[in-house]
Amino acid sequence: MSVSAQGYNSRESGIGVLFDDIYIIDGKRTPFGKFTGSLSTVSPTDLGILASKSALEVSGIEGSEVD
Repeated sequence: MSVSAQGYNSRESGIGVLFDDIYIIDGKRTPFGKFTGSLSTVSPTDLGILASKSALEVSGIEGSEVD
């Protein structure tokens, strides 16, 4: 597997799936909550969407640039 500061290249990984080079530009995480806390009514998918949108906003990358 080829992993570097520049990204991950699956063409060299031997996993049988071909992608262009993949880069991690920025990251955000979803919050922790209690079992019956204020986030209990928010779906994990919706939390992931919020984290993704926030990461894009901070990085300055437009959503249309992400495949």
